Amino acid sequence: MRRLLVLFALLIWFALPLAGQPAPVFLILSDLHLNPFDLEGLSKRGQDSSVQLVVSALDEARRQCPQPQFILVTGDLLAHRWEELYAENKPPLGFDEFTVQTVADIASQIQERWPDTPVLTVPGNDDSFDGNYQVRPGGPFLKRFSEIWAPLSGSPLLVRETLAQGGYSSFPMPGRPDRQLIGLNTVLFSANRVGMDDGSRELEWLDEELTRAASSGQRVWLAMHIPPGLDNYYTARAFEAGRSDPLELWRPEYLAGFLEVLQRHSGLVEVAFAGHTHRDDFRLILPDVPCKIVPAVSPVYGNNPAFLVYRLDLTSYQAYYLDLESPNWKLEYDFHETYGLASLDIAKLEAMLVPGSPAADAFSRYYSVSGPSEVTEANLEVYRNSMLYLRP
Repeated sequence: MRRLLVLFALLIWFALPLAGQPAPVFLILSDLHLNPFDLEGLSKRGQDSSVQLVVSALDEARRQCPQPQFILVTGDLLAHRWEELYAENKPPLGFDEFTVQTVADIASQIQERWPDTPVLTVPGNDDSFDGNYQVRPGGPFLKRFSEIWAPLSGSPLLVRETLAQGGYSSFPMPGRPDRQLIGLNTVLFSANRVGMDDGSRELEWLDEELTRAASSGQRVWLAMHIPPGLDNYYTARAFEAGRSDPLELWRPEYLAGFLEVLQRHSGLVEVAFAGHTHRDDFRLILPDVPCKIVPAVSPVYGNNPAFLVYRLDLTSYQAYYLDLESPNWKLEYDFHETYGLASLDIAKLEAMLVPGSPAADAFSRYYSVSGPSEVTEANLEVYRNSMLYLRP
């Protein structure tokens, strides 16, 4: 018995960070929406990211997170209205080459600051040669996207083919060999992908990857651009107008297929991360699969720019933001200190969001990254429901 107690104590000891050493962390960036034609200082609220804003965000992320185990980039590298911006500014390169050059410049900026850190990147709906939500599996954009981002993953031979084929990839988690990172291209599942129905192969691939991870004794983390569930902004505006008119982000058949795959591998997926909404939000994909929605670097929808530094043990994260009124980067909040939770327990969090409570006030303030808040006591119910229910 004594030997078992000693062994247990040693396991606990080696599981803890060394004294004076920071706990292992990873960095999450989302929705950079770089406008390479905007060279006039930091962006204003309501604009996509200027060159200076992206540089400032990456510099601050480097200061706050100099040695992440890995970096997640959850899509939408390019500015909104990308084709129009190109046509208005008439750069010397052709459209496709200029698009590739912009994506490559972002990759280069990240690699320059974290040269030895693996990066998992997924495409967003604005990342395409063919228009918003129109990226084609196996098409020329994803081929070039793969050529840029596969080398930064640290596992280029594992990810290049699937990244080029469908914008999805999978490789062992740096620092946690008992975990597998899977990046999904959820643009293929989007309800806005009108006239295109090509997400089934990705679901088959996900099923195969989860089977492989299970056979290797690994658990899985997911990264994606568009989260499953409701479009909170549209749904809340409809609620305020007296209409029950929720808007789903994914096509129902793909949501059903996705949930079926995860349920078939129950207990395997530990957590998910997404972007797209530009908001600091949460989803419960399944009772045991929480999803953290990461706020955007771009302030185009009224939010302040932000990024997250997340503990590798998933007990907390820190949100850092640029106060556009100052403008200064600062710590916005620490998840554990703000909500008193030791994990991303969405059900407990939702139960805390009683109108007028400190937790509800914090959620309302941070939802738009300390920008003008769209969450009120009157519509809080919409945001609470969307945390727990992916369907209306």
